Amino acid sequence: MTFFDREETLPKNVLPKLTLYTRDPCPLCDELKVELEPYLNRVHFEIVDISRKENIQYLRLYRYEIPVLFLNKQYLCKHRLDHVLLDQRLNELETR
Repeated sequence: MTFFDREETLPKNVLPKLTLYTRDPCPLCDELKVELEPYLNRVHFEIVDISRKENIQYLRLYRYEIPVLFLNKQYLCKHRLDHVLLDQRLNELETR
């Protein structure tokens, strides 16, 4: 069993963690947040502001890539929401 397999086999009552790497201002991020609204009841949503001092490592990684989304610590998409992939991954997690 790998690290990622452990992350994927969460107890039924624990929602998957969806992490958005963003900063302000970010019009693309604002659009993505609106697109995520239908999914928010299926995930624990976390926003990481890459411009904050304590998140400098994310600024170095994602400065020109935001918005970036991770689901359970695994890369999902960047710039635009991939609805099909997000729905597919959530369905997989929910059926385990």
